[in-house]
Amino acid sequence: MKHRFRVLVASFFLVSAFSVKAQTSDIRRSIPNKSSDFEFVAGMGFSVINSDNRGHNFGRDILDPIINNGYGPSLSAGLFYKLSPSLGFLSSADFIYLEGEKLSDARTTSEFDFHTYMVGASGSVVYNFLDAFAGSRVYQASQRRSLIPYAKVGIGFMYYNANSYDIDGYPEEENSSLAAFIPVGLGVKMQLTDVVTLSPEATLNLTSTDYLDNVKRSGGYLGKPDHYLNFSVKVHYNPFVDREPRESRERRQNRRR
Repeated sequence: MKHRFRVLVASFFLVSAFSVKAQTSDIRRSIPNKSSDFEFVAGMGFSVINSDNRGHNFGRDILDPIINNGYGPSLSAGLFYKLSPSLGFLSSADFIYLEGEKLSDARTTSEFDFHTYMVGASGSVVYNFLDAFAGSRVYQASQRRSLIPYAKVGIGFMYYNANSYDIDGYPEEENSSLAAFIPVGLGVKMQLTDVVTLSPEATLNLTSTDYLDNVKRSGGYLGKPDHYLNFSVKVHYNPFVDREPRESRERRQNRRR
């Protein structure tokens, strides 16, 4: 009787061991392969400037404030480093071109067009409001989040060159200088694959200059300096993903031991 009892107990522990091993293997297979904390980032977008032009309202044409104050395309490239699941650091280089039509100058009661290009570099702290995986501990690996909202704030410096033209197309004044700016933004990360992440983003850039529209006046919609709002779509690319299955990697490491 005792012998049968011992056989049953041994069989129970043996079956339990195999079951735990199988579950552990399934969990390990569900955990994504390890990737580098570095990501390359590139983006394209559209910027709207808050210039000193208040001569148009939204009643006649909703596009007039955008056209008169200034707008244009933007390009960016940078490097993202993940400090933790919630925090990261983004270094970015940006190129922005802006142009405005029929900007009014109260001092001369004249109208003119302006064209401005900016080249800047900045560093920002990025905070993710959600972790990349739902759940807790090992079970979170099988519950990847599709959308991760985030916020960022940083500081940067830019070189700008602004030119003005009168209504006949003749050049007037030119201003170029260095300026500081503070990017404050909100976005959403959408992880398409283990390698590629897409992130639509809106960033308000608070600058220290009033000459992005090449005229200095009392102020625009958001105050005296010429701030600009940028809407962009960025692509995060991680080329360092370890595509070797976890079990194969563990077997290779055990053989070395």
